[in-house]
Amino acid sequence: KKGDVLQIQNLYFDANQFNIKNECENTLTEVYNFLSKNPKLIVEVAGHTNNRPSDSYANTLSTNRAKAVCEWLIGKGIPRNRVQFKGYGKTLPIAPNTTEDGRRKNQRVEIRVLSVTG
Repeated sequence: KKGDVLQIQNLYFDANQFNIKNECENTLTEVYNFLSKNPKLIVEVAGHTNNRPSDSYANTLSTNRAKAVCEWLIGKGIPRNRVQFKGYGKTLPIAPNTTEDGRRKNQRVEIRVLSVTG
């Protein structure tokens, strides 16, 4: 429903990179299948980082990662008008950035349901 946030598990990027890794294809295929089975959903792919990089770099990196996922989904057939992307940088942590585990949790990509059409 509108407002739901689905964290994409097992989606990893190399440090300072935003290329989709081959080992993440199965995870993204699950996202694709979910969107295919729910054609009335309009979603935002939201990218996030931990607090290590500068604000500007975190915003750019998170945006590029979200865009890479969005473009992957569009490339597989999800209509462009159903997916958009946004990078939130380090502004919305879900864990403390004081430990390696916490920083890893904050480096994530989520799917946010913006609306349900029809």
